[in-house]
Amino acid sequence: MTNLKEIIIVAFAFVGVVVGAGFATGQEIFQFFTSNGNFSVYGVFITGLIITVGGVFVLHTGYRLRSHNHTEPIKHYLPRPIATIFDIILTLFLFALAMIMTAGGASTINESTGMPYVFSSLILVLVILLTLFLKFDRLITVLGIVTPFLVIIVTIIAVYYFSTGQLNFNAAHHYANSEGRSDRWWWFDAINYGSLQIAAAFSFLSVMGGRLKFEKSTIWGGILGGITITFLLLILNLGMITEFTQITGVALPSLLLAKQISPIIGIFMSVVMVLVIYNTVVGLMYAFASRFTTPYSKSYYRLIIVMITITFATTFIGFIELIGKVFPVMGVFGFILLIPILVKGILRK
Repeated sequence: MTNLKEIIIVAFAFVGVVVGAGFATGQEIFQFFTSNGNFSVYGVFITGLIITVGGVFVLHTGYRLRSHNHTEPIKHYLPRPIATIFDIILTLFLFALAMIMTAGGASTINESTGMPYVFSSLILVLVILLTLFLKFDRLITVLGIVTPFLVIIVTIIAVYYFSTGQLNFNAAHHYANSEGRSDRWWWFDAINYGSLQIAAAFSFLSVMGGRLKFEKSTIWGGILGGITITFLLLILNLGMITEFTQITGVALPSLLLAKQISPIIGIFMSVVMVLVIYNTVVGLMYAFASRFTTPYSKSYYRLIIVMITITFATTFIGFIELIGKVFPVMGVFGFILLIPILVKGILRK
């Protein structure tokens, strides 16, 4: 594998793991950025910086430690007693996040195809199960395949609404006031979301860094992936602001905007959203399973089957409620982990 090829694979896999159900559907972006109105753009850039820098440092640490799971990198960043607690929290968070993302994927399939929800969920979890049986090199290649299509569809949506509408920051400002929140906390939302994404991606980035052949891939792959994530956040946020009154209270804002352009665009967006969600769940579940087992051993396959069964059962919990309650709490834990990542990373460089 050449250095350039590895950089691109790392970047696309990075995007694939970070851009999950709430991101692709627009629900996370609405709650953490768009609802802050004028300050949402500043928030996107702060989040983008956190994700990019944090991602590079975690990848590089994984490379230096030749990590097979997140345990060693956590001990590298935190004192041992705290590291043990964070190991438990992060491991539980991986599984919880995978279940939330799968619920979002099942909702997307159900809403876009009209297929009964139980079958939508069953099909998704079976495809995830089969993917987790792939060897790691093939797995990260699969994770990166959907990224170019995501960039294309989000760009189409944003360009369309930029050219046909206007940025409605005032509506977002009034919404924030009417909901009893204040856009003065936009910076907290930005840091919280960036920390959340680093916490969510920490395990997989550590493992991926440990498998890379070239050290520079951790740097340039992380930078390219972080810039791509920032670009997607920015243009999707601005596209949603142009139609703010239309998307308020909608479970899948991105899908609504796509369908308003054209039914064909709506179908394409639905497919991309499901693939993005599938990407994230695969990455999270692999990281979770590799924490407790040796990948591709008998115990690995048994654990994966148990995880898939539990995940299927939990897809019947509300998607929006899970994002609103679980994500902010995990963002706080992510922030505690982010501080030593940035400090040690900067000192080492």
